[in-house]
Amino acid sequence: MNTSLPKVLVVDAEVASKVPLEACFRNRAEILFIDTLEIAETFLKPDLAAIAIGAFVTYAPGREPKTLSLIRKFRSSFQGPIIGMSVISDYRKAFKTAGCSQVCERTQLPQVL
Repeated sequence: MNTSLPKVLVVDAEVASKVPLEACFRNRAEILFIDTLEIAETFLKPDLAAIAIGAFVTYAPGREPKTLSLIRKFRSSFQGPIIGMSVISDYRKAFKTAGCSQVCERTQLPQVL
C-alpha cells in the first residue's frame, strides 16, 4: 500500500467490481472498497481524494437508491468529488439531486476519475 497515492473510497454492493478497479488504478490511486452501508456511514476520512458510490438496490420502477441519505451526509462534510454509479438513468438523476458532483455507469468510473 503506497500512502502517497490519492485515496478513493468506493462504496458499492457489487463486490466483483473491487478487483478490476484496483487493477485499473494500480500505481495511480489507492482504492478503499466498502460493500456495506453500515460501515460506509462511519467511514469518512479527511485525506480522501474522491468518493464513488453505487445504488445498493435492485431496480424497480419507483424505487430509489438506498444511498441517497449517505450521499447527503458525505456532501455535508466532504468537498471533493462524489461520483454516483448506476446503469439506471433515474438513479443517476437522483444521485445528482442528492449531491453527487458527477454520475456514471460503474464501468465508466475509471474514465470519470
